[in-house]
Amino acid sequence: MADGGQSFTDAITNAALFARLNTIEYLDWLSARNKTVNEALPQFLHEFTHHWCFDSIVGNAIAMVRMRAQRCALVDAGAHGPQILGDVVRARAAEIVLRPLAEGLALFAEFDIVPGRGRILSRTSMAAMICFGVPIPEGKHGSHTAAELSLMVLLQGTRLRPDFLKRKTGVYAMPYEYEHGYLSGYLAVKALWSVLAARVAALGDKDGFLAFLRSWIYDDPVLAMAIVSEDADHPSRPIRTIGQRVYDRFACLINAPDLVAIVDQWMAAVEAGAPVHASLGSSQVEIDRASEAIFRLISRDVRDTGPLGQLAEHAWTTQAERKYCVLGSLESVVICREGKFHIESADATFERGELPMPDGRFEGEVYIVMPSRLNCLLICLAATDGEVYLLTSYGNTSDLEPSELTGHILNRKNNEAIHALLAKALKQMRSVGEATAIVTKNRTMLCDQIYARLATLHTKEAHIAGALDLLRKKGLLSVVDSDHALLRAVAAVGLANTSGSDSVSLMFFSKSLGLEDGLMEAAIRTASERHGMRLLLPGTRYGGATALV
Repeated sequence: MADGGQSFTDAITNAALFARLNTIEYLDWLSARNKTVNEALPQFLHEFTHHWCFDSIVGNAIAMVRMRAQRCALVDAGAHGPQILGDVVRARAAEIVLRPLAEGLALFAEFDIVPGRGRILSRTSMAAMICFGVPIPEGKHGSHTAAELSLMVLLQGTRLRPDFLKRKTGVYAMPYEYEHGYLSGYLAVKALWSVLAARVAALGDKDGFLAFLRSWIYDDPVLAMAIVSEDADHPSRPIRTIGQRVYDRFACLINAPDLVAIVDQWMAAVEAGAPVHASLGSSQVEIDRASEAIFRLISRDVRDTGPLGQLAEHAWTTQAERKYCVLGSLESVVICREGKFHIESADATFERGELPMPDGRFEGEVYIVMPSRLNCLLICLAATDGEVYLLTSYGNTSDLEPSELTGHILNRKNNEAIHALLAKALKQMRSVGEATAIVTKNRTMLCDQIYARLATLHTKEAHIAGALDLLRKKGLLSVVDSDHALLRAVAAVGLANTSGSDSVSLMFFSKSLGLEDGLMEAAIRTASERHGMRLLLPGTRYGGATALV
């Protein structure tokens, strides 16, 4: 399903663009769900993980701080100059420090997670099951539900494809840097998983680990407070404060003597649908303080009777609607007749939903919407008569807020134009560019203290500096001395580990991925450790190996 372009998720609106998900083909598939949609699945896992991370107290803090700077720049930049610069510095510092983590988690979702092996399902896995699952008879299939097995089949089918191995190998061969943060983030997340899983059995489940690590950082009210809090006397001090807080969170995680209890308490809270802050080491007071501070960013300006107040109201709406993920949309005629509706542009026919529209012919725009905190997928029509119709739904819609959803769909295009205008106003301030450059200049210092240490958790102390020098050239390709075949084999071991780490699993993936005979075995012999950096952990009982990168 390729229609070109670059997928991305906007950190302010939290709107995701799935460039390779063709809406017409997806609707046609969705009407029957009779085959897999592997081409679209990897980018969905990646971008939805971003969306999930940004839909958090930390994500809200970054978005609302930047939106305040934008509306003040648009309305009266001269009157709000110091505040605008302070907001930009804090938002930019947080974006820089968290960028590698966001990319690392998204790549970990693509390359490593397998649902149903632990107590917790990540929101990414749940969303993928709803949006891409194929019919499997209900009931238990071993220890898995039908939905979990459906996603497992999709994931394995994706990871057995040579082009997917090429993608992972391509990430391995990227230079280690922080501006884009792909390799630096992935190596950090993967190394952290292997270290923590050795201490806590529950974190051996990579899907549960993904959810836990995302929560550990993005649900942290102290980090959110650092992003929101102004320091008029020392506007650059928050840069260090934000970086230090992220560093401290990772250090606490690695060194926690009671990590088993922390993880167990967190998982119990998730299972019960209860707040998780206590298990993460935060108090209700800290949660309330951060939430109120984010609230005040908007409430102060709402009282203004002019444009500033109107733009603050727009920020309220943005914050409320950041939980909606639109997979795609298209203009179409929809025909409703005899309990079914037909989307002409996609030539797809569906059973009508719970709130059926009357029989007839309607014109408008069809939207595929995933309310990311709920377990449901919606197909809606924004008709030219001004109504929004829920055509059909998949999953549980009992907690859906129809009026909010309607507003999100009806105002979507207008809101996109407002966001573009706000971003342009801020960008045009020369002082903002200078402030951003100051923060960006500190990128390596901020990120090295966090991610360089995490990425080299399996590197001998005396070799860390040398390994990082190699990584900064051509990534792991430099570490394996430019042996492309060996790099492919290491990447393939990681993909095979989603099925198992034994020699049989590795052999199966090796054949399916078209690797040369004996290449994986050669990799285990010669690439388990290179330049003091451990890449693979050879198996002890049944052969095989576990990828540490």
